[in-house]
Amino acid sequence: MAGRKKTKIRKDAQELKLAESNTEFWDKLFIAIGAEGLSLSEFCKLENVEYNKVSWRLKRSEDLSQLYRQARENRASIHAERIADLSEEVLRNPKDANAYKISIDSKKWLASVMDRATFGEKIDQTVSVDINLNATYLDQLKNLMTDKPKIIGESKKECETIEHKA
Repeated sequence: MAGRKKTKIRKDAQELKLAESNTEFWDKLFIAIGAEGLSLSEFCKLENVEYNKVSWRLKRSEDLSQLYRQARENRASIHAERIADLSEEVLRNPKDANAYKISIDSKKWLASVMDRATFGEKIDQTVSVDINLNATYLDQLKNLMTDKPKIIGESKKECETIEHKA
């Protein structure tokens, strides 16, 4: 019984923290993501809040989701800037070029995943299918009406025997 009271207190504190009116929490979240490069799950662990609830609030509120989108774009830009810094380091210290190449490739991947519109591969697929089902259906009906299936000898006998047995 004692645990339920503590759980309720913790959930109530979390609800207060996640309220849209608590601008301090949301500003802290957007700064952590956009300026420091943290992920949403990392931030939730630091703040001791449930990831699913924060994610749900971000999706539910149009204002918060717009700010979250901007923070993610900023985070992708941070990774792009880190790529530039790493490439400069390779020029200064070519002995560690393989380690820098691995780091640069991982930062490229992170930037492309975090902001596909800016840093991702552009794939454009346009498919156009035009099917007139009414005309197709009417054509099939006309074919059935003009080409009536003919009952051939053996199948006619089978039909008769079935009718007599029943």
